[in-house]
Amino acid sequence: MSNAIWGLAMGAQTAILGHMGESAIAANSIANTIFQMVTVIVYASASATAVIIGKTIGEGRMGTIKTYAKTLQLLYVLLGLVTGAVLFFIKDYVLGLYAISSEAKTLALHFMTVLSITVVGTAYQMPALTGIVRSGGDTRFVLYNDLIFMWLIVLPSSALCAFVFDLSPLTVFICLKSDQILKCFVAIVKVNRFRWIRAFAS
Repeated sequence: MSNAIWGLAMGAQTAILGHMGESAIAANSIANTIFQMVTVIVYASASATAVIIGKTIGEGRMGTIKTYAKTLQLLYVLLGLVTGAVLFFIKDYVLGLYAISSEAKTLALHFMTVLSITVVGTAYQMPALTGIVRSGGDTRFVLYNDLIFMWLIVLPSSALCAFVFDLSPLTVFICLKSDQILKCFVAIVKVNRFRWIRAFAS
């Protein structure tokens, strides 16, 4: 279900940026391709977390799980900072390999700069919610959280910026990626209240 919703959301985001012109489409495609290559380890961390948390809860080690959750959150932030730095420093070199217009290149540079910042949020909230909370049994929370942020906040506000207020592609892109930072506040509260453990154990 979550993957289907994510796929629809990505299609909607592409459609919104498609309204901004060919340069925005090209810049978004390039920036996201490079972003996905760099963030493979971030997605792997979520999968690894799910295994660790699920196994530990299954063994009934409830005291240990809190220690793991706190340590993992620190590792997520560190991973995000490293990934963001890598993305930021390689952007000029990588974009030099593409034969695109100067406008598209400038936009791609701006988009990648934004992604080098928001990836810190992605690296924290994504494994925290999908790796810790969801593997702890509270799957509904993660689903509802994604639905609310994407379909009630990000997409409507981005559509308004693009179609109503006619703002720049960069502003629209920032709006589209804003949930990666905003979700962190939800993740911090949710994970550290530890109610997701009871959701699995009940």
